[in-house]
Amino acid sequence: MAHILITDSDSVLMPTMASYLAWLGLGVDTEDDSSRVMARLMSKKYDFLICSELAYPLDGYTLCKMIRASGQKNLKNMNIMFVAPEEPEIDKSLFLKKERIYFMNKYENASVWHEKINMILGR
Repeated sequence: MAHILITDSDSVLMPTMASYLAWLGLGVDTEDDSSRVMARLMSKKYDFLICSELAYPLDGYTLCKMIRASGQKNLKNMNIMFVAPEEPEIDKSLFLKKERIYFMNKYENASVWHEKINMILGR
């Protein structure tokens, strides 16, 4: 079973998406405080991170940069999906592509999220 960590400050969407993905057979943990994500990633092995642009107190883009710059091999190669309500600005988009961070529109339906996660994980 793949283990996913979701970080988002959206108190409605995050638990709903987490429940749906768990129902589909994925192990899901959530974190509403993005400043604790690095510690969580270091203490438990996750196959995938879903990181919202609107995470708080660190926005998702800053968090993605921290993860990739950490020097930790398991984090450098971790599958990350950056979610936002619209396409990121060109400089952010180029960074995401360079660092192999996938983009997903936050408001896609849950089955699209599941399909994309399965594709990324090679399932």
